[in-house]
Amino acid sequence: MLIGTILLTVYIAACAFLLIRQRQMIFKPTYDTLELPSNFNLKYEKVWFLANSRSNSQDKLHGWFIPSLKRDTEVGTILYFHGSGTNISNPIYIRDVAQLNKLGFSVFIFDYRGYGQSGGDFPSELSIYEDAENSLRYLT
Repeated sequence: MLIGTILLTVYIAACAFLLIRQRQMIFKPTYDTLELPSNFNLKYEKVWFLANSRSNSQDKLHGWFIPSLKRDTEVGTILYFHGSGTNISNPIYIRDVAQLNKLGFSVFIFDYRGYGQSGGDFPSELSIYEDAENSLRYLT
C-alpha cells in the first residue's frame, strides 16, 4: 500500500512538472544573429510586420524575404517556418533557403514572437499559429 502511494505521488508530481514546464521544454528561442543571408551570397530584404493584426498588440515580427535568383522563371514563393530551438539566423536554415532559392523559389522566412529580433513574450503553441497566419497574410 505504501509503495503504491509513493508511486502515485511521484506520478502526479511528474505530471504537474511537465504541465508547468512544457512550453520551456518545447520552445527554446535564441536571440543572437548567427549568420545573414548575405553571408551565403543571397540578396534579401529585411521585413517587419505586426505579430497580431487582430489585437492591440504592437509586437512586431522580423523576417527576411529572399527573391528568386531566376526572376524570369520564378517557380513560386515558399513561406519557410524554422524549428523551435533557434531562430532564422541559424546556418542550417539559411542553407535550406539557399537551396530553395537556387531551384527558382523566392523564400520568406521569419521569426516567431520571442525569437531572434521579433518582439513579444515567450512563445506558445497559440502564438506560433497566430504568427503563421499573420506571416501568410503579410506575404499575400
